[in-house]
Amino acid sequence: RLAAPPAHINDEDYSSKMLDEHRLLTLWKKRCAYERTNPERLNPEELTHRTRQAYKDLICAFTRHPEVWHMWSSWELLQTAAKCSEKAECAIAVLELGQNLIPDCTLLAYARAQVVELNTSQPQDCLKVMEVFLDR
Repeated sequence: RLAAPPAHINDEDYSSKMLDEHRLLTLWKKRCAYERTNPERLNPEELTHRTRQAYKDLICAFTRHPEVWHMWSSWELLQTAAKCSEKAECAIAVLELGQNLIPDCTLLAYARAQVVELNTSQPQDCLKVMEVFLDR
């Protein structure tokens, strides 16, 4: 059975739930930021794996938040353990998955088009990304 919104919710309950969600998201962001600092002094490959896992955990908790998908794809582009083409492929894959789960999100569509335009051998494919988004 899928989760359903409560039938009767007042403004005070809504505000408190949104505040709790914001606090939780802030804690998750701190965890991802902490993992990026390499506190265990891992080699670059292990650090990449560990940080990517932290983002996957964050996505499990906040799947419907476009901000976390964008954060993860941005990290994929900035990491130093991979080649440029691999970074772009990973970032595009993250944004594609995010778009599949949040199909009406303009941020993810625009970010994906931008990554395709700036980091692939066929920058005109960014138009296809936006056309697919508009056709949804």
